[in-house]
Amino acid sequence: ATLSKPVEFGNKDNDPVKYLFCLSATDNTKHLNALAELAGLFEDSAFFDMLDHAENAEEIIRYLSK
Repeated sequence: ATLSKPVEFGNKDNDPVKYLFCLSATDNTKHLNALAELAGLFEDSAFFDMLDHAENAEEIIRYLSK
């Protein structure tokens, strides 16, 4: 989710929080690959630009499917 109004939690390194990510998995390990891929996306400024401009979930899914 991209928050329209970012939230301040009092952490100078991470505030304000604008994006929320939720992962779910069918067992105790499958989420690890998804988490690693997500962490890699955090280093890509184009990913955040896409999140800011996406008009629907399908656009984000297409980006992630590349």
